[in-house]
Formats: sequence, structure tokens, C-alpha cells
Amino acid sequence: WVTVSPASGSDNGTIKITTAENNSLNPREAKVTVKSETIEKVIEVEQDGLSKEEFLSGSKWELISQGSGDENYNDLVGAVLEFRTDKSAVAILDVELEGLPLDKVEGVWRLKGEKIEIEGELLGMPTILTFEILELSDKTMKCQMSDNLGFLQGGIPVILEKK
Repeated sequence: WVTVSPASGSDNGTIKITTAENNSLNPREAKVTVKSETIEKVIEVEQDGLSKEEFLSGSKWELISQGSGDENYNDLVGAVLEFRTDKSAVAILDVELEGLPLDKVEGVWRLKGEKIEIEGELLGMPTILTFEILELSDKTMKCQMSDNLGFLQGGIPVILEKK
């Protein structure tokens, strides 16, 4: 993720250190060593990781595990969440809960501390899907998923995978 040019040279000169964009949550560090016959200089390069909001913006996630406690209850596995850069969002659920077809929630998303909220409409009613982030990595997100309509009473643990 760090390149130095030119890779070698002689006499007095200028070097250029270039870094690739960090699309990760994790900060990075590197050391570039410049040596000659008489001196050695170490240049430390540090790059911050993305904030959670930057990381989520423009991303798509698939629900790959649902820990409801009942192995036969995995209706939400396969649901897809899309957090667009313009703050619009879609949660494609495509499930039936309690005899009601729940296809998707389209609306807006926001990050409030450790909670992602998708606010839209479901079955003609104002809906907020909430994902309390328990653990977030570059590839997976463990959350407690709940809603304001009572379909997910008390919330359920879910794992999402970045697509």
C-alpha cells in the first residue's frame, strides 16, 4: 500500500512516497528506510482507517446467520441491506413473518453511535429497522436486529457479510 519512487538513486535527490487509499476500518503503519554509505533515515508512514459511517456508505451486506435460538427459524437469512452514499437505503427481506409478506424497506439510513437505523415503510406503516453493532470487521458485522413494529420482539442476533 506504500510505494517509493525512485526505488534507488545517487547524489542528492527527491523521493516520492505514495499511499493507496485505505478502504478498511483499520489504521496502517509502515516504515520506509532510506540508506546511503553515510546515513540511514527511517520515515514512518501512518494512515487512518475509515470511520464506521464512511465504511458503511456505499456498501451492501447479506444476512448469513440468524441466532434466534430456534434452528428452524432462519427466515431472514439471505436478506440484503444496501447503505447508499446518498444516505438512502434498502433492506430486501423477502420473507413471511406471522403470515405477513415482508418484501423490503426502502428509505434512509443513519448511524447513531453503535446503531444503524433504516427508516422507511413496511406494510404501509412507518418502520425503523435497527442493527446494534456488536462487532464490525472489514468482512462481517455482528448485530442485534430489531424493529419498531414488534416483528423481531426483543431483537435477534444476526451476522451480516459484506458483498
